[in-house]
Amino acid sequence: MGAGKTSVGAALARLRGCAFHDLDALIAEQAGMPVAKIFATAGEPEFRRMESAALHDVLARVGDSGGVVALGGGTLADTQNLRAVRKAGALLVALDAPVEVLFERTQRARGTRPLAMDEAGFRRLYETRKPLYQAADLVVDSGSGGVESVAAQVEHSIAALIGEWREKR
Repeated sequence: MGAGKTSVGAALARLRGCAFHDLDALIAEQAGMPVAKIFATAGEPEFRRMESAALHDVLARVGDSGGVVALGGGTLADTQNLRAVRKAGALLVALDAPVEVLFERTQRARGTRPLAMDEAGFRRLYETRKPLYQAADLVVDSGSGGVESVAAQVEHSIAALIGEWREKR
């Protein structure tokens, strides 16, 4: 939460000239209510079920045509979701920043982040999820620099990674 997945993802899609999909926005659209309300009325387990279904749907739609998909912060906590991303052949990019920066950013959107209500809980959640993020193909620091700068850094890192992959073939 607060790493910039939506804003950097949209900027990256513009740079790459491809479609952008935000998983949380898709879930909210399908449910007809914001994510915070889904958590409040149906609970986290139901949200996670909806998240998995939306992920499989968007991966099928993106397919070989490419695109940028912003996953929710907890999407990869479900190992089935991680398997689906890997099976789809997607390049997994994690945005990371110091936990203090992430918490500060989530507080600007007060009330829309149900798992970011208290700092101690936020820190525990971050530490629990951090190993999942570190397993990404690329980890990019989003703690400093603007959205466009971070998106350009991601684009540059993707190009370098693809170049390395081609050289190994």
